Amino acid sequence: MTNDIPLGDLEGYKLERRGKKGIYTASYWHGGKHHRKSLKTTNLKEAQKRLRKLAFQIEQGEYKHLDTTLTIAAMNQLYLDHLKTERRAPKTMVKYTGQLNDFGEHLAGIRVVRANQILPTHMDHYRSARREMWSPYTLYNRCVIIKQLTRWATKRGLIAINPLQDYDLPKPKRPKHACPQHDEVKCILQKVPSQYWLPVLVLACSGIDLPP
Repeated sequence: MTNDIPLGDLEGYKLERRGKKGIYTASYWHGGKHHRKSLKTTNLKEAQKRLRKLAFQIEQGEYKHLDTTLTIAAMNQLYLDHLKTERRAPKTMVKYTGQLNDFGEHLAGIRVVRANQILPTHMDHYRSARREMWSPYTLYNRCVIIKQLTRWATKRGLIAINPLQDYDLPKPKRPKHACPQHDEVKCILQKVPSQYWLPVLVLACSGIDLPP
């Protein structure tokens, strides 16, 4: 469906509701060409806010019409390259690479392959598909990485509007890990040489998780 919603205070700009979901799209002329830009929201007030921001950027010469063929995989790689430049730890790179690849593969499975196609509903779909695989806290952390990606891509001009800017991610309580009981610590101390007593006590009392 296409319902035009003209804005009297923005000459040459109007809103259109398009598709089955009724997502608002900006319709305008610029540089002698007609353009349509998805505002990635079904909320009228939010669409009007985003359209005014877009119009201001265009009029000030700050907005660039982007390459709409940029794939999600390419955007992911650009972000990972940026993290390497920032000298992120190898462990962090492994975590981010795995998460971004997983998100990209999930979207490809529902035929979403371009960066400018990402919508908040795709995050909903992803969270629903992964909630049985990971704990709520792990899923939350992985989704935070996705939000960091779209925020970075918007700042770098790879996508015009951050589709997840106003996406709410409720932060779950961090799960508590079981600590050894007094009798268990005592039993361990009885079985290790005395030079290891202090490290054992430190680990038991602080909860520090050291690699094997």
